[in-house]
Amino acid sequence: MYIVIPSYEPDLRLVKLIKDINENFQAKIIVVNDGSDEKYDEIFNQCRELNALVLAYKENQGKGYALKKAFKLIKESIIDNEVIVCVDSDGQHLVEDIKKVALKSSENPNDIVLGVRSFVGKVPFRSIFGNKITAFIFKIVTGVSIKDTQTGLRAFSKNALDFLIASEGDRFEYEFNVLLKAKENNHNLLQVDIETVYIEENKSSHFRPLVDSYRIYKPILKFISTSFMATLLDNLIFIILNMLITGLFLPLVISRVCSSLFQWFLNGKLVFNKNTNLKSMFKFFVLVICLFILNYLLIEFLVRLGVNELFAKIAVETLVFILSYRYQKSFVYN
Repeated sequence: MYIVIPSYEPDLRLVKLIKDINENFQAKIIVVNDGSDEKYDEIFNQCRELNALVLAYKENQGKGYALKKAFKLIKESIIDNEVIVCVDSDGQHLVEDIKKVALKSSENPNDIVLGVRSFVGKVPFRSIFGNKITAFIFKIVTGVSIKDTQTGLRAFSKNALDFLIASEGDRFEYEFNVLLKAKENNHNLLQVDIETVYIEENKSSHFRPLVDSYRIYKPILKFISTSFMATLLDNLIFIILNMLITGLFLPLVISRVCSSLFQWFLNGKLVFNKNTNLKSMFKFFVLVICLFILNYLLIEFLVRLGVNELFAKIAVETLVFILSYRYQKSFVYN
C-alpha cells in the first residue's frame, strides 16, 4: 500500500501521523513538501527518519500539484493490486479510518473511495457551510449525492492513476474536479463514513475562502457566463432584425438559432473542454428543443395549478438551467 500525504508548512501532527501509520501498516509513505519555508525542514527531516519518502520543490504549487507529483512517481513502480490512500497532514484522519477506505478500495479496485465526514460535534461553521454548499452544487450538476466533497481521505488503485494524473487543477479545485469527472471516466464514487476531527478550529488549513472557492466553482461560473452572453446576443440580434424585418417569428427564430450556436461553441471550448463537431451540434439542438418543450409544459402546468406566472417561470427556468448543464456535460459533449 502507498500512503500519500501532501503537506504545506506542517506542524508536529504530521510526524505523529507517520508514527501512527508505521505502527499499524506496512506501507510506503510519500510526503510531498509543497514549497514550505526552510524553517519547516526539521519536520520533514523527522519524516525521513521515520522512513517516509519526502518529495520537495521550492515554490508552493498547491495540493493538486503535490498529489499529481506523487501519483506520477507511484505509477512507475506500483503493483496491480496495491491500494493508494491520500491523507491530509493536519491530523484530521485517524488510522482506523485509513484502514476503512483502504479495505473498501481493495474490494472495489476500479472505483474511488471517499472517507466522508458527518460534521457532527464541534465543527467550525465555515467548514460546515462550505461543504454543504459544495455538496449541493455537486448534486445539482451531477445528480450524485456526496456527503463530503472536500474530504482529503481518498483511496483507489492503479486503475485510476491515469485519470487522476490527467485531471485539471493544481490547488484545492483539483479534488472537486476529480469528483466531477470520475463517473464519465468509468470510476464510481464510493463513500465510507469516518470520524469528524477538527483541531483548534481547523486553524492550520491553508484554504483561502474567496480564491479557492472561485477555483472550485469555476466550471459552473463559466457555464453561467456563457449562458448570459448567449442571452445578450439573442436579444441584440432580435432587436436589430425586428427593425429590419416585418413580423416577430423570423427575428425570434434567427436570433435563437444564432445565440444557440454561439453557446454551443463556447460551452464546448470554455466550459467542458471538448471538441465541437456536427454530432455535438445536433445533440445540443435536440437538447435545446426538448428543454424548451419541457419549460413550456411545466410553466403551463404550474399556472393551471394556481401558481403565480412569474414565480412559475423563475422556478421552472432555474430547473431547466440545471438540467441544461447536467445534460450538456453528460450527453452533448460526452
